[in-house]
Amino acid sequence: MNLFFPDVSTGDTTILHTCRKKLDTKDFKNEIRSFKDLAYLRVKPESNIILNETSNDFQTIINNIVKTILPDLAYSEDDLFTAKNILKDTIQACNINSTGLHYQNSWLVSTLQAPYVTKPTVGISRLSNAVNLGENLQETRFIILVLVPTDSKAVKSSVEVARTFATLFSDISLRNELLTTNECVKFAALIEEKARSLHQYVEKDQKVSITGAVSKIRNSLQVPYHFFGLGVWYDISNRYPLYKSDIIDGLKDVKSISKTLSAAVFIYFACLLPSIAFGNLNAGTTDNWISVQKTIFSQAIGGLVFALFSAQPIVILLTTAPIAIYITIIRDLAVPLGTDLMTLYTLTGLFNVMFLILYAMFNLSKLMKFSTRSVEEIFGLFITCAFSKDAIKHITTAFHEHYYNYEVGSIKQNLTHSDFNSYAGRDMAILWLFLSLGTVWLGLQLFNFRQTKFIAGWFRVLVSDYALAISVLVFSFIGSAGFEFTKFKPFYYDASQLSQIGVIKLVNVTPAVIISSMGLGFCLSILFFMDQNISAALTMTPAHNLKKPGGYHLDLLVVALINLILTLFGLPWIHGALPHSPLHARALADFKEVISKGSDGHVSEVITGVRETRLSSVLAHIFIGLSLFMLPTPLTSIPKPVLDGLFLFVALTSLYGNQFFERLLLLVTEQSAYPPNHYIRRVPQKKIHLFTGIQFLQLLILAVIGFYPLAYMKMFFPILILLLLPIRQYFIPRFIEKKYLDAFDGE
Repeated sequence: MNLFFPDVSTGDTTILHTCRKKLDTKDFKNEIRSFKDLAYLRVKPESNIILNETSNDFQTIINNIVKTILPDLAYSEDDLFTAKNILKDTIQACNINSTGLHYQNSWLVSTLQAPYVTKPTVGISRLSNAVNLGENLQETRFIILVLVPTDSKAVKSSVEVARTFATLFSDISLRNELLTTNECVKFAALIEEKARSLHQYVEKDQKVSITGAVSKIRNSLQVPYHFFGLGVWYDISNRYPLYKSDIIDGLKDVKSISKTLSAAVFIYFACLLPSIAFGNLNAGTTDNWISVQKTIFSQAIGGLVFALFSAQPIVILLTTAPIAIYITIIRDLAVPLGTDLMTLYTLTGLFNVMFLILYAMFNLSKLMKFSTRSVEEIFGLFITCAFSKDAIKHITTAFHEHYYNYEVGSIKQNLTHSDFNSYAGRDMAILWLFLSLGTVWLGLQLFNFRQTKFIAGWFRVLVSDYALAISVLVFSFIGSAGFEFTKFKPFYYDASQLSQIGVIKLVNVTPAVIISSMGLGFCLSILFFMDQNISAALTMTPAHNLKKPGGYHLDLLVVALINLILTLFGLPWIHGALPHSPLHARALADFKEVISKGSDGHVSEVITGVRETRLSSVLAHIFIGLSLFMLPTPLTSIPKPVLDGLFLFVALTSLYGNQFFERLLLLVTEQSAYPPNHYIRRVPQKKIHLFTGIQFLQLLILAVIGFYPLAYMKMFFPILILLLLPIRQYFIPRFIEKKYLDAFDGE
């Protein structure tokens, strides 16, 4: 690319900026636009190809091409030429060796992207004789001109189209064949034939493990179902030899220690506050039997055990909204069955554990090989919607209770503190909204601070790493100390709760109770199976660039054993959580900005590596356990709206890297602004939108069932999640070709 600046001070002297940029050759197997670019010649070859150009003047040759392909185009030569016979933007092949650059001087591609060009057009001129057109073009026989509108999307830019023809013309055998034909149709056919010969399958690079030897890692997802426990053994033998590095990787240098600590703080707040929220919800459901203290205790113990003994310690366990819903269902069924909540809860948990152990030992996590990126991202986006829904529901409830139902009465003078709260309802609703949105706003601003240009780079990264902690602390202080006369009701706290923890005694266990708890336990086990495995899959996505192997079977077994202990002592269940698990991986990651292929300079952020350590999760759950000593103060001082802000922050940050969400945005994005990523290059636009529509329909069905107010419908929600696998494997391929589906699920 050449930029021309006329010198205003000295006659004919000019300053010329030359930039030589290396481009990848076109991948005719995977880049769908490669063949579509040839259509510019295929439709009317005689209107795009000049076979016997006799002129030896560069500008005349270019003008003749323009007159042939777009006779009515009014353009200025200054748009193409820097000076006489010096083109501004060109692409040319060269060979690089120890002696320097050696250009293929028999051909050249010139490009122009201008607003007055109404449609992409390609013209080719074959010169009658080899002509010396200047430096690196001493024996020119072919000139290719690419004209593209300014508003073309990235994969249709002038450079992208030029890259197609440059890839083809760099082959000397094609150039020799093109010199022999005297028919425009045959000329275009030879180019297309060469393109089809380049349509070869390129095997993906095999992922190398941290040990540097792929053969040492045994794939547990290939173990047959009937090989009892072999998948668990493979997971143990794959991961536990790396246990020492799981510790060292978090401490090997100052930056690793900083990342480990910041990730631990992030997980601490991201797990502690939802534990408070769901504990408060369960306390209302179970008449304070499952309280906030028990939920925090369960999170600390279960999370710590998983961090120490799992195959993939970056996965985070958490009690979730679906579990809270199941507890509600168990409570509603206990009385009609003639038993109490604790008995039915314990039996349901035991059957859940039994099924999970069977799934792990009979290698049922092998089913995850059918779980593709698109399926995982549907479920991930559903969880994002669930967190957003909960936060929005709390905000609207606050307005319903404190704003719209506020009645102006005869407000007395000299109100007491408690009296003021009863009258200041509208203030409380506005404050709720302010604290919620303020928490998420500040969190997102700090989270993206890394991408700004303020202060030093290391400080921006540090602020970004602690974004959630800072926003929660700031707005907790504002809400509790800044508004003295508007206080939020704290969650229920009973100091004797933890001392009452003990093994649950079963009462009134009838056959009906056993059968019902078995059915509940089976549905619950499907929820655990899918949540745990999808959390692990999204954590180990290729975009995170993890090197150490995971272990689906072992992790499921560890989760089962953890929940066995929690069930026996009447503590809330936990399983792999979204979006916390992939966000934990991002918290431990290093990033860099890369410029995508193409002329638009599209910049994207990619992960260069993740510190695969157990320490961040271990420290986080130790902190969570120590938080029990911060009850009732200061934890009860955290305003509930700040919890809603945290839910929104976690939901919005989980959208980073979600390809499904990115494709939803394409529906309302101008085509010229489409990012030149892998699926845009490889899949036709109609297929992209069709696949996105099918995914959206699946998400809509999940949302209708998952958010429907009738609790009993949600019992079957886990089975609906499981059905996503056969839908992706057997139904969607009827409408979209496999090669396009592979592009969507690739990187």
